[in-house]
Amino acid sequence: MRIWYNLNKYIVGLERRSANLPKGGDALEVKDVLTLMIGFGSMLIALISLIVTIVITLTNKKK
Repeated sequence: MRIWYNLNKYIVGLERRSANLPKGGDALEVKDVLTLMIGFGSMLIALISLIVTIVITLTNKKK
C-alpha cells in the first residue's frame, strides 16, 4: 500500500511540474496526420520489400 501511495505522489508531482512548462506548437491537422501516416506506411513497405529482395538474392547466389 505504501508503494502505491509513493507512486501516486510521484505522478501527481510530475503533473504539477509539467503544468508549469510552456506549451508546445500547434496541433496537427487531420490532413497532415494522414499524410504522415501514409508516408510512413509507404516507407515501411519499401523497406520490407528491400529486405525481401536482398534475402532472395543472397539465397539464389548460394544455389
